[in-house]
Amino acid sequence: MSLIKPFKNKPAFRLAVLAAATVVMGCGFGMKPAHAITKAGSTINNQAIGVYSDGSDVSRNVTSNSVQTVVQPVAFLDLGAPGTKNATIASTVNFTHTITNTGNDTDYFTLSAIDQTGDDFNALPTVRADDNGDGIPDGVLPILRTPSLAPGESYSFVVTGVAAGLLSGQNAKILVRATSHFDSAVTSTNLDTINITTGAQVSVVKSIDKASGAPGSGPYTYTLTYSNAGNSAATNLTINDLLLPGLSYIPGSGRWSTSGATPLTDAVAGDPSGINYSYGTLTPTVSAVIASVPANSTGRFTFQVNLDNNLLPGLLGNVALYSYNDGLNLINLTPTNTVNLSITQLGSFSFAGATIPSASLGSNVDFPNVITNTSTGNDTFDITLAPGTFPLGTTFQLMRGTTGNLVPMTDTNGNGIPDTGPVAPGANFTVTLRASLPTASLTSGPFSITKIATSSVSPLVIHTATDTLTSASGGSVDLTNDAAGNLGAGAGPEATPVTLLNANIGSTQRFTLYVKNTGTIPDSFALLASATTSFAGLELPSGFTVVFKNDAGGIMTNTGLIPAGGTVKVNADVFVPLTAALGQQNIYFRVLSLLTGATDTKLDAINVGGLRSLALGPNGVGQAYPGNATVFTHTLTNTGVLGEGGLLSNIALSTTNSQSGFSSVVYRDANGNGTLDESDPVVTEFSGLLGLLPGTSATLFVKVYAPAGTDLGTVNATTLTATTTGGVGTVPAVVTVLDSTTVIAGQIRMEKSQALSTGGALTYSVNRITTGAKPGAVIRYRIIATNTGTGPATGFVITDAIPAFTAYDQGDGTQTGVGVAGWTDGTTFHLADTPLANGATGTLNFTIGTLAPGQSVTITFGVKIQ
Repeated sequence: MSLIKPFKNKPAFRLAVLAAATVVMGCGFGMKPAHAITKAGSTINNQAIGVYSDGSDVSRNVTSNSVQTVVQPVAFLDLGAPGTKNATIASTVNFTHTITNTGNDTDYFTLSAIDQTGDDFNALPTVRADDNGDGIPDGVLPILRTPSLAPGESYSFVVTGVAAGLLSGQNAKILVRATSHFDSAVTSTNLDTINITTGAQVSVVKSIDKASGAPGSGPYTYTLTYSNAGNSAATNLTINDLLLPGLSYIPGSGRWSTSGATPLTDAVAGDPSGINYSYGTLTPTVSAVIASVPANSTGRFTFQVNLDNNLLPGLLGNVALYSYNDGLNLINLTPTNTVNLSITQLGSFSFAGATIPSASLGSNVDFPNVITNTSTGNDTFDITLAPGTFPLGTTFQLMRGTTGNLVPMTDTNGNGIPDTGPVAPGANFTVTLRASLPTASLTSGPFSITKIATSSVSPLVIHTATDTLTSASGGSVDLTNDAAGNLGAGAGPEATPVTLLNANIGSTQRFTLYVKNTGTIPDSFALLASATTSFAGLELPSGFTVVFKNDAGGIMTNTGLIPAGGTVKVNADVFVPLTAALGQQNIYFRVLSLLTGATDTKLDAINVGGLRSLALGPNGVGQAYPGNATVFTHTLTNTGVLGEGGLLSNIALSTTNSQSGFSSVVYRDANGNGTLDESDPVVTEFSGLLGLLPGTSATLFVKVYAPAGTDLGTVNATTLTATTTGGVGTVPAVVTVLDSTTVIAGQIRMEKSQALSTGGALTYSVNRITTGAKPGAVIRYRIIATNTGTGPATGFVITDAIPAFTAYDQGDGTQTGVGVAGWTDGTTFHLADTPLANGATGTLNFTIGTLAPGQSVTITFGVKIQ
């Protein structure tokens, strides 16, 4: 009965990563892929980025959703070469085999050894473990399978047969088979041969004292043990051991069991009697010729090596060849067992930060940081960010590549952290951190942030790179009373009025203002007026109103977009009420950018020469998308000495809009929470039993609706008017407040989807692919970019990268959605800016140009899983 031998702990097995060096005589007879394949469970993560300018000539970024594909397992194995051995009648013969999991997922393999028909005798073979890889079976119990082997790991076993022939020259064939547990269709065989001889029967077994080590380490001792199980002496046993690249022989390290501790010479002469030992430097080969090996005797010799520096991680599978005369024939070039020395890897890399001298607030700043893998093997580096000192509101995005070829950095190893993907030894990888600066900052710099890179091979090996922005300047503006920019030049407010106008009560006076954009980017500025420098509530002297107009008489609440260095003229019409106090009434004018926070204030004044009053404020500035609304908050205050509203008087509330199609509704903050909610009623007059008592106030909300289809940049002025009738004495003056609503465009929307190419119609989805995505399969990507705004997007460029674990696939080669990389607007197919060669990696850029409102383009390309 066959028994399965209990497996020891995994380190006791001969487990190692796939060989980076070639094994002598090691032609492969197993099923194995043509190249290294992507490990099962690896995540292929892909995301595109777009850059365009909106209707305000401001550069914008947009990213697509991320799509993921999980690589599925596929089985491969390598069983190495078959063996042929001579044996005397009734002797035991051992054939050493090493099986390697060349698939992409953990697997184990069933093992069998079967006598073949058509030969001279049955060898009654069994399969036994060779835990230490010395070519000698461990224990007497047979095994039926290997332990579980990770991708690239190997396991040694011995097939033992009996030379049961009766005559010299007879032979037996043994079929050795290994089959994947994961996929039983994946199998590999070797055909071992036993030849009966009456002469000497020599076997040579090779071993090593340590199974693994780091580059530059040593010494490592190889032992070659020879034995003669035959009936006569063997002569001229010649053993040649060609050292693989990466192994450096230690001169004078040879020792022979017969001569004990006496060093063997490395020259062709001068050794003890019975052995001729040498080392050839031209072809790095250790050679030993033993003159005679008597029947039923054994011996050994040893030598030492060091591992070279800068070795790639992997397996050095070393095998020796031996020949001898068995008394009848020359037995030539028989291989020993393979001895594996695993080369370990220690993560090592450099990571450099970047310094940018200056940038404008509201812009994107790209910091390119180069990681150099200085280790001896591939490594993947996780990238995280530590808190920095950048202005509040700065957003960060990790990208791969350099400006012009940037795509979002994704997670390739499944731990949820953006990473570089595999970086080859000695290779550079550029990690770019994009900082999107806010439009305003309390300080001008310097600002810094630190990126942290962690080696996947050696998680304790961590390096940081600090990115620094030396200074960031925002927008700037100058508000003056003359076109030349002299009256009120520089930052205000001034200590005394720049312009002083005389006025009678009940009149309207005009101040001429000039707004100059002194910043470096296009900007627009809200127009504000107040009786104080704090602009708290934007309140004017009692009863005064200010209306900003252009020369055509159109009402302005905003300058509109002013190019850098440009100037806009604004007329400020100030109404002086009949109830105005006599004397000088100061009025502060202010311009304020909602984009950059740039502001300037100047002081002008009117020299002017009642028991009931109301105040309404402040003026509001907001934005709305077409088909959406924005809400403004106002305060109605009784500044008189008599109560208003309720049973005392009637305060009618009404709104008007300067743009056709806009609408507005007034709500009262009934619950006093300062927020418009469902409990707040729509009002057209101020009601309540007691109304508004002297010195008290009430909160009103004005909700302004922008109609669908409104042009980008349209500015609507909503006027809220409170008109009082009734009551005792002279009614309060009508009070108004202005709300400015600017229509903004929605962003470009990019939707990415993927489909596994199976030869039929493609079914695109944003869902993760978890079935069928095996190495060699093709994934097709599709990106649909749509301008959902109301203005054109110009200079639109979409960038995407061939993700880790894949290479570019040109499909059927046609300029269609199933062929080469390109984009279409529905009528014409356009190639990628710089097409990639089939099988290449890199970045794809697609220059769209201008994308009109409502217009869409579709990008398609394919990749093959490695």
